[in-house]
Amino acid sequence: MAKYQPFTLRSLYKMRGLEDEFDRLLEQVTRDCIERRTNTKAREITLKLKVTPDPGDEDNVIVQPTLPQVKLTLPPLDTYRMTTGAKGDLRFQPNFPLDPHQQDLFDEGGEE
Repeated sequence: MAKYQPFTLRSLYKMRGLEDEFDRLLEQVTRDCIERRTNTKAREITLKLKVTPDPGDEDNVIVQPTLPQVKLTLPPLDTYRMTTGAKGDLRFQPNFPLDPHQQDLFDEGGEE
């Protein structure tokens, strides 16, 4: 008979599939922090477990990670104010997301 393992934060990684999912999301929030360094809002990983009495055995409980097992919260992407062109196209200023008419000090020779 296998030895019982205490269920603690330290042993959580032994729950099948949860460790890989957590690692993937941790990598995703780290990458988002690097790619959007100017967005200083917190990134969040939340783990929720449902613990309910076992109707078939009063000495047991049912522990189930809720779906999604691990929840990822990222700050929203930047909002851009865009202007419309005569042909129905949209245009924006990448360096000034809220002011499409703002001019750069130095023209980088971008698309017109």
